[in-house]
Amino acid sequence: MARERRRLLIPPARLAPRFALLPPERHYLTRVLRLAPGQGCDVVDGVGHRWGAVLTAAGELALEQPLETPLETGPAPTPTLELAVALPRQEVELVWRMATELGIDRLQPLLAERCQGRERWPLERWRAIVREACEQSERLWMPELAEPRTAAAWLARPEGEAPEGLASAGRAHGTIAPGELAQGQRAAGVLAVGELAAGELEPLERSPVEGLHLLATSRGEDRPLLQRRLAELFPSGSAMASGDSPAQAECGKAARVRLAIGPEGGWSPAEEALALGRGWVAVSAGPTILRTTTAAVAAAAWLTGWRASLSSSSSPWPSP
Repeated sequence: MARERRRLLIPPARLAPRFALLPPERHYLTRVLRLAPGQGCDVVDGVGHRWGAVLTAAGELALEQPLETPLETGPAPTPTLELAVALPRQEVELVWRMATELGIDRLQPLLAERCQGRERWPLERWRAIVREACEQSERLWMPELAEPRTAAAWLARPEGEAPEGLASAGRAHGTIAPGELAQGQRAAGVLAVGELAAGELEPLERSPVEGLHLLATSRGEDRPLLQRRLAELFPSGSAMASGDSPAQAECGKAARVRLAIGPEGGWSPAEEALALGRGWVAVSAGPTILRTTTAAVAAAAWLTGWRASLSSSSSPWPSP
């Protein structure tokens, strides 16, 4: 079967039967791909649609199908897979790229207690990397890369968003500084690790987070392998529709599966206690101690392979 044409991701707000290209897009098509007027590429909107398009003499793209009838339409994969990663000192861009290529739906950068500090987080650059990886891997749905949050805030309330007033100055030029992050989240009343006291964990235990939440830890007992835990919860694809146990039935209804990968030094005791008190399940990414980047990419592969197996009678990996 012939390979599809190279793809260009255009946000829905910019799509039209005929639309202008931004300078980086024009450079990519004419200089990198060396397209001439009359030659084509595919256009995706990142929310499940694909059209054919032709480069015009004016340097625009003209869709080959009406907006209302795209060449291809695909539903969002389910369940949604969210990968949270405590920011490593290096190679985090590799994590965003590979997780996107593998099929993760949402990426959440975390600032954990044991993260090594950095001056700025280049959000716009990170999101450009995600977009390029989405085009390269021919995905119809573009993953979301969220703004960084403190690990304690996200583990306690992963369904929430970063405070609206957080780091407005950083957003203006596409970066957020660690100091701005902590200050903005505390001002909005979000828990910080250093503010947790033993008595504060009890109310959190009575309000567990919803869905399936997995906390990758490098040490400790009773930590099943990630793939073993998923196999226990979903022994076959039919488990998504009807679980064989209350736990399976509950997780089968989950629209989202979240997995949190800790920093190089591991989660702090306070972070781990907070997560477990909120209903997170501790799992292991393997028998060896992995770097954060290695663990994140390996876990992304396991998660997306597991999701693919839900609609298949055969598993993509051997039984653990």
